[in-house]
Amino acid sequence: DIIIFNYNAIYENHIDKIDTFISNIKDLKKRYIISKPSACNKLFKKDFILNNNIKFIEGIYYEDLATIPSLIKYTNNIKFISDYLYNYIVRNESILNKKTYNKKMDDIFYACENNKKILLDDYKEEVEYIYIDHLLRNASLRFLNYNKYDKIDNVREIIKKFFPKWRKNIYYKKYYSLKQKIMCNIIMYKLYFIIKK
Repeated sequence: DIIIFNYNAIYENHIDKIDTFISNIKDLKKRYIISKPSACNKLFKKDFILNNNIKFIEGIYYEDLATIPSLIKYTNNIKFISDYLYNYIVRNESILNKKTYNKKMDDIFYACENNKKILLDDYKEEVEYIYIDHLLRNASLRFLNYNKYDKIDNVREIIKKFFPKWRKNIYYKKYYSLKQKIMCNIIMYKLYFIIKK
């Protein structure tokens, strides 16, 4: 039903090979949920999409994150391929690379919440990791670039409320680098001056 593979991120002056999943996680469903949620590194069987009436949520940023992890509820038939089968051209003028803040970036909150609503009962550890990776680290650093401290405060409150023991998350502990862990703690302790440009 779903095939997941790696891809090349093509910049103006270089190419990065992007590994989209952690290969040594044995449970394929859990591996799928915490893999990069982008649509460009996946193939979906047409019948799988039609028979389950699957539709991407329209009109929001982060539509891939809002939709793709939860598709695991519909299938056990997934396959991972380690080859780099897609070329993704990274443009400086893309939505998330703009110099001015766009309120649609707040859609990250909805995208994470949608996964929590659908997956939390069966995949608490994986949903917690989605919040750590996409909200606490990535979104907070993006908000910081625009001096949106109120948004970062919102992130911190959500993490404290729903995932107070996030530092014990198995994926965070095992797969996050020291630098990534430091970034998360800087956000949680509001030590923004350490990383603020």
